[in-house]
Amino acid sequence: MRVARYWAYGEITATAPDGVEEHRALWRGSDVSEDDARAEVARALEAAAERIRAGREEHEGGWYEYAQSTRPEPIIEDLRDDEGERIAAVTLNRYGASIINTARVPFIDVDLPERGGGGGLARLFGRRKAASDPQSEAIERLDAWVRERPARSARVYRTAAGLRYLLPATEMDPSGAEARALMERLGADERYANLCRVQGCYRARLSPKPWRIGVPSPLNMRYGREPKETGAWNETYERACAGYAVCELAAELGGAPPTPAGERVIEVHDAATKVGSGLTLA
Repeated sequence: MRVARYWAYGEITATAPDGVEEHRALWRGSDVSEDDARAEVARALEAAAERIRAGREEHEGGWYEYAQSTRPEPIIEDLRDDEGERIAAVTLNRYGASIINTARVPFIDVDLPERGGGGGLARLFGRRKAASDPQSEAIERLDAWVRERPARSARVYRTAAGLRYLLPATEMDPSGAEARALMERLGADERYANLCRVQGCYRARLSPKPWRIGVPSPLNMRYGREPKETGAWNETYERACAGYAVCELAAELGGAPPTPAGERVIEVHDAATKVGSGLTLA
């Protein structure tokens, strides 16, 4: 999971076999110390230079900004288990929203082309036969996966753009083939699935997107920026957030209880996203 307490930045230029000079700028993080972060970035830069000089430079995940390189995000809250291992971390992303990052409790985002009202849940729980719609089909795919194993369960949330699934009884490597296959099966947003693989964690937004609540986006919430540069914007954003929620619980599937990590993630996620508030989703 690409989350860390300390960060270091570095740049390097190397010459490729065709004589073209290539420039790379990297951030690398550490939970140990700033010195350890500087050592990490030095090693990463040297490895990048070697790849350039050998003509083996690859741009993994160039399709998506967060996948291009490790990008530091300030940690707001660090969630750890009784052994001190990180369960999740809440960070601040580049446009000022808080994000929960976890390598242990799967989140899956499913964007829908249109909203299907309550049809999906009505069909799922057998109250009436509703016309097929993207939401109902998405939830039924998830329900079929949950029913295959007694040790599975899922929480279904409505978001402003579709659905968010949380699998609190399941631990699954976000970079592994199992997670990739499940996201494909459930119709996850392709960019999100690739992001999880490259970043080695699942991510879920906990606060509204600024432009959805009438707040202009900041230029960039960079790591290390002075508080005075973002303080006024944060105050405006937080006031606007008070009138909105990020998601609403729509259904709970399966009977498997959450793992201790899953239980903690549910607690933090539902409180931060204002589940049950009845507020407009943003």
